[in-house]
Amino acid sequence: MKTVPAPLFTEFLAPPEASTHPVVQTAWAISKGVAAKYADDVDKSARFPSEAVDALREAGLLSLLTPTEFGGGGYDLSVASGVARALAVNCTATALVFAMHTIEVEGLRLFGTTSAFQDFQRELVQQQLLIANAASEVGLGSDSGRSNCALEQRDGSWSLEKQALAISYGRYADAIAVSARATPDSPPNEQVVVMVRAADAELTELSTWDTMGLRGTCSNSFLLRASGRNEMIFDKSLAEISEQSGAQATQIMISSVWVGLAEAAVSYVHRYARSKARKAIGTTTPAASRLAELVVKLQSARSLLLGVVGTYNELIGSEQAREPGWIVEARNLKVATSTLAAEITSAALAVCGISAFRREGQPSLDRLIRDAQGGLIMVSNDSNLQRNAQVLVALKSI
Repeated sequence: MKTVPAPLFTEFLAPPEASTHPVVQTAWAISKGVAAKYADDVDKSARFPSEAVDALREAGLLSLLTPTEFGGGGYDLSVASGVARALAVNCTATALVFAMHTIEVEGLRLFGTTSAFQDFQRELVQQQLLIANAASEVGLGSDSGRSNCALEQRDGSWSLEKQALAISYGRYADAIAVSARATPDSPPNEQVVVMVRAADAELTELSTWDTMGLRGTCSNSFLLRASGRNEMIFDKSLAEISEQSGAQATQIMISSVWVGLAEAAVSYVHRYARSKARKAIGTTTPAASRLAELVVKLQSARSLLLGVVGTYNELIGSEQAREPGWIVEARNLKVATSTLAAEITSAALAVCGISAFRREGQPSLDRLIRDAQGGLIMVSNDSNLQRNAQVLVALKSI
């Protein structure tokens, strides 16, 4: 695997547009030149951000984490985090699609060790496949640690039927990572993960996706019927994958989106404060004072992300990656960054006033504020805090 240049870590504390990392620079060009152009229409029409995702494909960013031996970029999660931040500044939907896809690519990188999965990774690189996830299930809410559906295995093949609570961009994915009970007789928490190709899946829509924010993720509910060969079942159980990296990678990539969104809101206030300062030379305007307060929160979000990504890269593949205290820390990252993003976007509106409240003319904060509210419930903060509460009371020290 390539070694990530050390300067990238300091760049976590700078805006994505100032990054000197070539991959992040590429992502910023796509964010500014493509994602920004279509973001409002993606939001208004609740449609998939196809133009920006196509640009990610053309740049080879969908295989950013895939090992170089399979033709991929060979980078680690810190670079992917920088890409997600850069995309989120201009289009949250594009950033989330990239983030959710990247979580699955990280799983393939770490646990796709069989020849079949190695071949799949080569195909991912060559065709820039987009991977979705079907973890949640109707009747189980956000509890992805249990499944009602089960794999039916026979003669080296499997089949399944799952009422998925949400499959983000499911209609547009080339493959879907699906969790299910290992067998019809397995308990709900004895789960495996199978990689389903779109050609082997039938999706029947159970609900539409008409939401306040995050509209471009197209997170409809589906009845998923699929079949395939046993070689596309991961060797490790879902619990093992989640404990060793899956849960932490999820928190990091999703949090990267909320940090990027917060950066967009602070940049909006920065432009506003500078315009006011030009009209009041020699004084500190109220907008400048409020900007200073928001930058404290933004720095907190950036620093939290930097710390957790650094720990992830240090612990990945070791037994320490299973430690309860570390898992709590990763969950706290998502709770903190999404909360800060919601606070920052709301405060930005208070600073900029009617000019940001109006939806015509110059860009408003409307989409950022609505998307930020979605951050509080996507990978639910309440669920993360509940899980942390169960762990924390069992620890001898914090």
